[in-house]
Amino acid sequence: MVAPLFMLAVARLHIDFEEEQLRKHFGLEWKHYEQRVRRWL
Repeated sequence: MVAPLFMLAVARLHIDFEEEQLRKHFGLEWKHYEQRVRRWL
């Protein structure tokens, strides 16, 4: 039970960090992409 929760927490932290980096790098283009595409493909 702990392992899946741990993996979920790590994944969320990594995803949030990565999305922030993409926002900084691509700016408005990333925002438009994010609006068109679901987070979990």
